[in-house]
Amino acid sequence: MSSGPTSLHKASWFRVQSISYPRERIKRFGGRISGGEYDIILLHFSLHDFPKEYRPDIVGQLAENLKPAGRLRIREPLGGSHGIRLHEIINLLEHTKKLDFEYKIVNSVFLGTYADIAATRKA
Repeated sequence: MSSGPTSLHKASWFRVQSISYPRERIKRFGGRISGGEYDIILLHFSLHDFPKEYRPDIVGQLAENLKPAGRLRIREPLGGSHGIRLHEIINLLEHTKKLDFEYKIVNSVFLGTYADIAATRKA
């Protein structure tokens, strides 16, 4: 038997690294997400991992970094001990005043219940 990390440990390590890097980057740049203008931005099962007080700025800055008619796709687990409430996501998107969006609730055997949101930057 090997004493190295299992697939589960590797996946957990990757998840921790993929979450901690953006948090540190946001803190280091004073909460600003720098970039440019993007055609599409994907936020997949990660917004809920940021402290609640960062979320409005994160979504607002992502909307600002989209080109006109650019797309923001958000998939987030809903509720429970590890997720976000649908009304919070909707409020975050509406607060930007820069996005039109639609959503659906998906029940997946592997991912659980999550919101699948397609937003478009207003021209």
